[in-house]
Amino acid sequence: MESDPHSLRVLVFAPIGRDGPASAEILARAGLTAAICIDLDQLLAELEAGVGAAFVAEEALVGRDITGLLRWVDIQPPWSDLPFVLLTSHREPEAVAAWRLDIIQRLRNVTLVERPVQPISLTSTLQAALRSRRRQYDLRGFIEARERTAQELEALVAARTAELNASNAQLRDEMAERARSEEQFRLLIQGVTDYAIYMLDPQGGISSWNAGAERIKGYAPAEIIGEHFSRFYTDEDRAAGLPAIGLATAAREGRFEREGWRVRKDGTRFWAHVVIDAIRDDGGNLTGFAKVTRDITERLKSQKQLEEAREALFQSQKLEAIGQLTGGIAHDFNNLLMVILGSLALMRKRLPPETGAALSLLDNAVQAAQRGATLTKRMLAFARRQELKIMAVDIPDLVRGMADLLQRSLGPSITIETRFPLGLPKASTDLNQLESALLNIAVNARDAMPEGGSITIAAKVATANEPAPGRYVCLSVTDTGEGMDPETLARATEPFFTTKGVGKGTGLGLSTVHGLMEQSHGRMVLASRKGIGTTIELWLPVASAEAELSPPADEAAAPAAAEALGRLHIMAVDDDGLVLMNTIAMLEELGHAAVGATAADQALDALRRNAADLVITDHAMPRMTGAELADRIAAEWPGLPVILATGYAELPMGIGANLPKLAKPFSLEELEMAIRSATSAEAPDRPG
Repeated sequence: MESDPHSLRVLVFAPIGRDGPASAEILARAGLTAAICIDLDQLLAELEAGVGAAFVAEEALVGRDITGLLRWVDIQPPWSDLPFVLLTSHREPEAVAAWRLDIIQRLRNVTLVERPVQPISLTSTLQAALRSRRRQYDLRGFIEARERTAQELEALVAARTAELNASNAQLRDEMAERARSEEQFRLLIQGVTDYAIYMLDPQGGISSWNAGAERIKGYAPAEIIGEHFSRFYTDEDRAAGLPAIGLATAAREGRFEREGWRVRKDGTRFWAHVVIDAIRDDGGNLTGFAKVTRDITERLKSQKQLEEAREALFQSQKLEAIGQLTGGIAHDFNNLLMVILGSLALMRKRLPPETGAALSLLDNAVQAAQRGATLTKRMLAFARRQELKIMAVDIPDLVRGMADLLQRSLGPSITIETRFPLGLPKASTDLNQLESALLNIAVNARDAMPEGGSITIAAKVATANEPAPGRYVCLSVTDTGEGMDPETLARATEPFFTTKGVGKGTGLGLSTVHGLMEQSHGRMVLASRKGIGTTIELWLPVASAEAELSPPADEAAAPAAAEALGRLHIMAVDDDGLVLMNTIAMLEELGHAAVGATAADQALDALRRNAADLVITDHAMPRMTGAELADRIAAEWPGLPVILATGYAELPMGIGANLPKLAKPFSLEELEMAIRSATSAEAPDRPG
């Protein structure tokens, strides 16, 4: 497959009824390229030609031989995971439901849409699938670049090996040319210190010893001449008969060459490149062997370091790609949740109290949307895009304040023990996020102890070099649960990895904690043994003396309601029409006069024509960001307050640092508080 417009089209396979043409027409109106397939053969041909996503009607596959389609899915390259959007019906026989579950697992990357499907739902689902496909092509580029780098490194290693082989060959030639002169041979051999060069008799006894052999192996000539050369081999190699195999191979073939561990006089080991050449007289009779040994331990270490570096680079690139993908999805999802939660809040205000059943359904929808907002916060934390309020946190006070919550969450079958030394210094981190991380770890520990057990929460102060040299508070949580095997432990912090059942975990818990530790300039350490339990350590920097202290419980309570705001003229700016409409509706619900703009330039033109008391703008907009719009407003209308609303909780360094922030999705109460805070200072001159 090639990453070009042809391969980012949508295949439509719905040969029964009008689903195919109707779907293609909807996609065409949305600006998507679609190709209609009339049968499975054409579908497979189009898949081979390149495709971004496939929209398939369920009835087009039920009862058909789809072996070819499943084979195509299985033999995709490692970077490829083609998205399928499966059109299903709400009611179907039990056999079809079982078939659907099987086909979802075998097609792997499947999104379900039910009839009747709305055009906007169909187009948004397929647009999301195409965005995912584009990122797969980007990942393929990373993989191809890595493979090219590996090939180049292998070529360099091969070239160096060839150079070494050429050097060895040249050395053998020089030794043969000087064999007639014993004095010249002795001078040459004794002058070489990088190689251990010595002679063996036909039985393997050492008959000569050069300076290089003494330097590499540690024996003086008087200590080693007359001894058998097997002394340099490890016990395991001697037991396997390798010394005798080397001599027999050299006698039979004329030469023996190998790499392996050898032992010095002091008992230390080194990685050696060994060559044994058979020496024969003019009659062809074996008179002994010439043995050349080179210490290549450093080269072995360099090769190992290179392999480790390549693996670390690959893992870093993979996590970076996942982090970028996660952050982007969270941003888009926050916009959707903004519309959903805002609309539900406004709807609830308009429903009469007697519609109890409708209010119950509405509250369920709000709770589900709030769970989605919590999930996006975890995704942003993993992507390290969550804004943290770093302060000095008293760990023992934090844990004591959570005691009731922890015990209720863990249940009566699990006991909690705390161990904190007196005089423990405060840690530098975000109070609320650390509390959430601790609760997350405790719940994971509970799930690992289905029959009950104990959890020990402890802390200590220690000096460490990672991630930077300094003093740290080490907060640890130890359970007596099932523990993890090495394979599970190695993957425990991977995003979306979970050992829990379907629907019982997102796989972002420990990834979120890991992200919090990195943003706090600390680290997370996992230790676990199967059948014994797990310990999770959170290493947080000791807070500086001038760090802001965490608020006491009585000060952390919500402030009393302030006086009602007067009616304000507010400009709302957002390039997403749904979010803009929802924001305006919320502002009007709060009693303000609101106008909207879908671009920064449009907002500036509107401000020049009509006055405003406040501007609320999205940050991520094309051509001009919200922060850039705020700079333009400050230049033309100094003092006009601007609130920056964004689906990213954390903006790039230095962007909008002095602007009040409003994180999406926000509620009516949060919007009112942000407006009250932004307009609490003396009112500026209004533009116009």
